[in-house]
Order: sequence, then structure tokens, then C-alpha cells
Amino acid sequence: MDLRTQRTLSSIENAFIDLTLTEGFSKVTVRQIAAEARINPKTFYDHFHNKTALAAYLTQKFLNQYAQLIQTRLENNQDILAGHLDLHLQGLLSSIIDNQKLKKTILALESIHSNSLDFEAQFLQVVSENLNKYHISKDPLTIDIIATITLKIINYYIRTNEPFSLSRQENIVKTLERIINPSR
Repeated sequence: MDLRTQRTLSSIENAFIDLTLTEGFSKVTVRQIAAEARINPKTFYDHFHNKTALAAYLTQKFLNQYAQLIQTRLENNQDILAGHLDLHLQGLLSSIIDNQKLKKTILALESIHSNSLDFEAQFLQVVSENLNKYHISKDPLTIDIIATITLKIINYYIRTNEPFSLSRQENIVKTLERIINPSR
């Protein structure tokens, strides 16, 4: 892809994300996206069929980036199984939380409520597939819970702008243990 096309796509993406966050997906129009991106609406249509196709493209782009982050962090699952998940988790979450464009993209995509696009379900699927792939657990319930918790943790830190705290996550796990098994 040539540099001009990359710049155009980046402008369209940024305009869409900003407008979705300020106006809401249902109110955003292709004309608004084009105006914000400083392109002709025809140029938008040269790349995307409509705003839903753009949202699907951004979802897939983000999920591909996230899947790559997970794969990088989980490739050596012996470290994880040996109890070093904390370093992997902290690095993974920090790489997302510290990236302003990723944060805005997640917030924008999560705000879209459409029958044809379910960001949360797709995100959970990517996490689940990678937990299976790297043999973190074979139990479907465990995988589903970990995937859901991962998304909630990311959401919390994105929305609050607090720095990621591993000790806080450890305290959450300890609280869950006390709730599930109060005799401990």
C-alpha cells in the first residue's frame, strides 16, 4: 500500500473514531467522516462500502493487533505456567493502555451497538482462541471467565486512566478466592 493511501486510511479511521466518540455511531454519516478526514465522500467509498464496513475493518484491524500482542506475550507458556503470568499480563495491558489511538479505538468500537458488529464478542473470541492455542487452560468456563475479565480490566483502565496495578489484580483474585471458598 502506498504512503498516500495509508495517510488517507489513517485520516478516515481517525475521523470515524473521533466522530463516533463525540456523536455516536448512529448519528455519524459518511459525509461527516469525509469532511473530518478532509477527503471527498467518493474517496471514502473507494475504500469502504459504508460506515459499518469501516467499523468492521477497524474491529478486525484492532483484533489482529491484539492477537499479535497476546501471541507475543504467551509464546513461552512455560513461564506462564511456572507462575510468571504477572509480567506477561502487565506488559500486555500496558501496551494497550499506554497507546492513545488503541484506547480511543476500543472506546469507539465498544460504543457501537449493531446486529452486524459485536466488538465484545469478537474480542472475547480472540482471547479465548489464544488461551486455547497456548494451552493456558482446557476448561471452556475458565477460558470464558479469563477472556471476560481481561476485557473488563482493559475497559476499567482505559476509562479511568489509572496506571495498571498488578497488586490490585492480585487483590481481586484473593477476594474472589475468599468469596468462593470462605473457609480458606
